[in-house]
Amino acid sequence: MSKFFAAMLGKNADRFPSVYEKAEQLMRAVERVDVQFADWLVLAQVDLEQLIEEKLTKASDWEMQLKLLKTKGREAEKLPK
Repeated sequence: MSKFFAAMLGKNADRFPSVYEKAEQLMRAVERVDVQFADWLVLAQVDLEQLIEEKLTKASDWEMQLKLLKTKGREAEKLPK
């Protein structure tokens, strides 16, 4: 390790506990957001073509899903940017 980095570590060693604590707080916040949007991730985990063939067999199935899609679209517009 170069002298520069060794000096940097030595001068800032007292800050590491607060850095790690802040990192833990941020990871907990990420976990809360992850849980909040878990339903959104489901789409990426299924074979959509197979799901459509199995679940959308009648016109009413399609209508219901289109209404749900519009609702989710409105929810997505409210997400923080």
